[in-house]
Formats: sequence, C-alpha cells, structure tokens
Amino acid sequence: MTRRLTLSALLICLIALTTACGIPTLPEETASSPRGTASAPHTSPSSTSTKPATKSTSATATKRASKTARSKPPTTSSDPQTTPKAVPTKGGKPASSFAELAASRGGQIGIAWTDLGGRGNIHTAGSWSSGPAWSTMKVPVAIAVLRQNGSTNDQMRAAITRSDNTAAMGLWRQLGSPQQAGAKSQQVLARAGDTATTVQTTVTRAGFTPFGQTNWSLTSQARFMAGVACQQDAAPVISLMGQISPDQRWGLGRIPGVVGFKGGWGPGPDGRYLVRQMGVIRSPKGGQIAIAIASAPASGSFDGGVSDLNAIADWISSRDDLGGRRSC
Repeated sequence: MTRRLTLSALLICLIALTTACGIPTLPEETASSPRGTASAPHTSPSSTSTKPATKSTSATATKRASKTARSKPPTTSSDPQTTPKAVPTKGGKPASSFAELAASRGGQIGIAWTDLGGRGNIHTAGSWSSGPAWSTMKVPVAIAVLRQNGSTNDQMRAAITRSDNTAAMGLWRQLGSPQQAGAKSQQVLARAGDTATTVQTTVTRAGFTPFGQTNWSLTSQARFMAGVACQQDAAPVISLMGQISPDQRWGLGRIPGVVGFKGGWGPGPDGRYLVRQMGVIRSPKGGQIAIAIASAPASGSFDGGVSDLNAIADWISSRDDLGGRRSC
C-alpha cells in the first residue's frame, strides 16, 4: 500500500510539473469543433480536447503586446499593385439584403469581399468588422514556413486542414524567436496587400497563442486572400485550404465550388464565442471572389456562430451580383 501511495504521489507531481511547463491549448485549434453553449474557459492539458481550455493567469498574460517591425518585400507580378478602398455596399444591392439577414439572426455578423487579385474595392456589409484572428492566422504563419523551407510538411497539413494547435505552434517556432516569427508572418500579409495588420507576438491571454489574438479585420482578410491566392509560392497552402476536415466544412465550406477556406473560433474573456472564416469562392458567373465572414452570435455559443456562418454562406450562394474575376 505504501508503495502504491508513493507511486501515486510521484505521478501527481509529474503531471503538475508537466502542466505548468506545457504549451497552452486553444479551443479553436483542436482537431474537432467544440459543441454546446459558450462557457468560461477552463484548464486542459490536451491539445486535442474539443472543449475550451485556458490556464490560470500567468506573468506572460500580463505583458503588453509588442508590435513587430513591418517589412515590405519586393512586389512581384502576382502581387497587388494598388491598395483598394473598403466601401460599404450601396442601396438595394447586396447591402440591404444582408441587413435583412442580419436582423433575422440577432447578434452581430459581418462580411467583406473583393475580386481575385485584390485590385478592386473591398465591399462590406453587417455590423461586425474586426476582432481576434483565431485560427485564420495559421494561414500566413504556414505560408511563412513554406517560403522559408521550400516545401509543405505534416505540421502544415495538420495546422490548416484540422486546425491543430500543437502543429501550429510547431510552425511558429520554426520561424525563430516570437519577434522573428511575427515579422516573417507579417511579410506574408504585406506582400499579399494587407499592410494594416500587426501580427501579435506576445501572449496577451493565458492559454492562447499570441498570433491567434492578432486583431484582424474582415476587410484586411479579404484583401489578403485576394492577393495571396494569386501568388504561386503560396499555392501549396491554398491547396490545403481546399482539403479542410469534414467536421469543419461549415460556412464557406458548404458553398458549391469553394476554392479554399480557413476557419477560426474561440471565446472572449466573457466566454462568448467569435466564429469566423476567410477564403476564396467561385461566383455563379465563373469568377473568383476573396471573402471573409464572421459572427458574434446572440447566443454566445459556438453552435450559434456556426449557424450564422451557414446562413451567410447560403446568402452568398443566392447572390449573382458579388463580382468576381476569372484570373489574377
């Protein structure tokens, strides 16, 4: 009996030590989508848990976010040559129709879209416009690693297709120090036309990755997708965005002919979820549209956000006036 108690005590100590030193897990970056109503995040040592997980407040959580230096790489022929303006849609066209959808859903929803190539205006509708990137920021991180290493790897596939948190943190570390990783990821954004977003490099909320807490607007996401989808050296990651796990193929994933997309979701400090996606879709007329959508649902739940994004996707599928370009 004494021997068993001693072994149990040692095991408890080992678990406590491992947990204290372990990598925090994110609810939106797990292999499966969480279900049920939102609740306050709780501690979980598993990176594959489907429930929200955070750790107790630590010194790293109180650090102020540091801005990384912006680097502007040379423009290539596939890069946007001008910065388009973000303009609300007008009158009785998509805007009023989207307003009716928003009124029927409650909460806050938003959308931004532009033609492939990123040279046209960014059209917007809805009341939600900007917030944490969550797992959508895994896309520029993965592209930064792709450009650094010259090829895809298993971590890249897991981070994009299954939104795996451990894999995403592995990619982040491949880019060097947090400051180096932020700078390289920000170069990816800038080269695709998004010079407004600053990639977060320090932990601002205990239990969450720094880059996932980057403030990323829908207009900047649409601009980024319009540009990066035209860059040949980003094509392997765009291809992975077309291979999203079946359990995450809601929202944009249910639109016929979707080229690729990536979702992100997680609870705010109050436990209420933000659910968002960005991607490239084909228009009914054959062109391609870069698009970003989001929901802060009235219920505050993950399921409520998914339901809103499904409704937005159905709205998108019903429109033939959103534009689109056949080539970059």
